Amino acid sequence: MISRVETTATDSWSGVTSQAIALQSALPARWRPRARFMANLSIINAFRLLPLAANVNTLMVDDSTTPPKMLGWNFWENSNMDGALAAGADNVLLAGDFTQFCIVDRVGTTVEFIPHVSGSNGRPKGQRGWYAYKRTGSDVLVPDAFRLLNVTVDREPPLSARLVEPRSDRGFLMP
Repeated sequence: MISRVETTATDSWSGVTSQAIALQSALPARWRPRARFMANLSIINAFRLLPLAANVNTLMVDDSTTPPKMLGWNFWENSNMDGALAAGADNVLLAGDFTQFCIVDRVGTTVEFIPHVSGSNGRPKGQRGWYAYKRTGSDVLVPDAFRLLNVTVDREPPLSARLVEPRSDRGFLMP
């Protein structure tokens, strides 16, 4: 099982910088040379707005490279991760060495000929077809090579639902 770094958020993103740094620091030194961050695009964009919204002096996400970097590590998008902070626990940021994550395609693909294709009503459509399938799997090889930031929000509304409003003197402000 992947180790979790547990944090609690209340009503602002001001502590997010320290949470991301704590997550990076929690990864054992053995896995840091090839480590990457991964998050949903909504969370990545929240990190992009953080300097403007929370009066943080440093950029969390450096978009001058492809892929972007956060705290010196590449930052990848994963649309299957939590994209909003709502009441309860959310797994919003993953750090780790992805050479220790394996995706395997089982050898062999099965292809079957279908002489009479049926429609949604079960009646023949007067067509022929092919049906192909294969097996694919994935797993973490070394669970110690990853750390997951689990943020628990204490109250409503969700942090991600807060609007970033323009402010004349310094860019943006989160209410």
